Amino acid sequence: MTAWNKGILIGLWVVLMGGIIYKMIPEKSSSQPWLATAEKRSFDVDVRSVGVLEAENSLVVFSSIRGDQGKIIELISDGKHVEKDELLVRLDPTPFELKLFEIEAKIREQEAIISALENAVDMEREKAVLEERTAKYEMKNAQIEHVKIVDGDGPMEIAKLKSALDKAQNQYDEFKSYEADLDQLEQKGFLSAGEKRQALKKLEDARETYEAAKMQHDSYVEYVYPLQVKKAEVGLKKARLKLYDTAKSAAYRVVKAEETLEQHLLGLDYLVSQRQEALRELALTEIKAPTPGMAVLREEYRSGERRRPRVGDVVLKNQPLLNLPDMSSSIVKTKVREVDLHKIAVGKIASIEIDAYPDLKLDGEVVAIGVLAVSGRHQDDEKVFEVTIRLTESDSKLRPGMTARVTIHSESVNEKLTVPLHAIFTRNNTTYCYKKSFGSFKSVPISMGPHNENWSEVLEGLDEGDQIALIDPEQMP
Repeated sequence: MTAWNKGILIGLWVVLMGGIIYKMIPEKSSSQPWLATAEKRSFDVDVRSVGVLEAENSLVVFSSIRGDQGKIIELISDGKHVEKDELLVRLDPTPFELKLFEIEAKIREQEAIISALENAVDMEREKAVLEERTAKYEMKNAQIEHVKIVDGDGPMEIAKLKSALDKAQNQYDEFKSYEADLDQLEQKGFLSAGEKRQALKKLEDARETYEAAKMQHDSYVEYVYPLQVKKAEVGLKKARLKLYDTAKSAAYRVVKAEETLEQHLLGLDYLVSQRQEALRELALTEIKAPTPGMAVLREEYRSGERRRPRVGDVVLKNQPLLNLPDMSSSIVKTKVREVDLHKIAVGKIASIEIDAYPDLKLDGEVVAIGVLAVSGRHQDDEKVFEVTIRLTESDSKLRPGMTARVTIHSESVNEKLTVPLHAIFTRNNTTYCYKKSFGSFKSVPISMGPHNENWSEVLEGLDEGDQIALIDPEQMP
């Protein structure tokens, strides 16, 4: 760029700045448009920004049904005011009704099985009582039989056989004692040969009777009776074992039947819990407003595009569908430049204007300032901080998402020494003004106080009435 072109650009810039600051120059300095006077003035220090209106309290409404089984068949209109428990979203209940029908059918089937098993348990218990009673009766009979053999029939039979044996022996001994006399009686002629033979036959019969009685007695005492006692003892032991086995077997069958019944009862409990869950899921197909508010459909990514929900959409669990903002308490979220952060603080008063309603003026208060700086919309933008302002009043016309223009009132300067902001220069971290002195300008360091986009208070370095340059004196024509 040539010196000629550079001079033209500087001249144009001077003319432009002269027009901008002309009105800031006191009337008495109109003959010298590049000068301003340090004098006492009053002005407000404000921070202006643009933000978005939101509800301070807003509920997010979403589907609580697991998976992707929810399909919208009815949806509230966007922006409609709703009362508590008013229907917001209806999901297709068909799959949940079918599931509930299947579970209830299984419950009825399970209840029928349980009823049969309860009867089976009762029958097993009755059968066990009967079998045990029969086994006890058989054991009692075995005990009686044992006593009968050991203490009754056995000793009686032994005594009977012993009596018969003694009788036969006595008879045999008696006939045997006559045997020696038979020969003498025969020789003396008192006994014929036939009578002798008859007497010997009786002796032989008596001997046989005696031997038979002895054999029968000895056999019974040594073999038959012990076997009868042993048999009675075995029968008693068998009856006792049968009673034990019967009781054990019956108890096992009863316990097994009861366990089977208990398993099906647990199965019924599980099915009942499934029915409760199915009923809960069926109830979740109707999403109702938990509180009064305005229904605002949420823009989310659905089927590959960012849009609001609509009828026919399949919704996922916990996927936001709409908001219910409570506009009775509203806030404005905005951003403040890093260089203006020192001007604001929590508790500062703010004025809010809504673009949609130019005549609507609202008051607010700064309630929160972000702790971390964020970048502006463009990569080369300076840092900004998020600021939240609560409206101290409300209006029924307010809607979430409206553009709000915010003026945060930082402080007021009342009758303090001030100069135009354009008269302050900075070099090497030093602020100064060009003070006019004896027809020339001298660089004077100053200490700045509060300032806005037009004026700045001067704490030190100038006196009231001092004239100062609005541009670098080297650039004056």
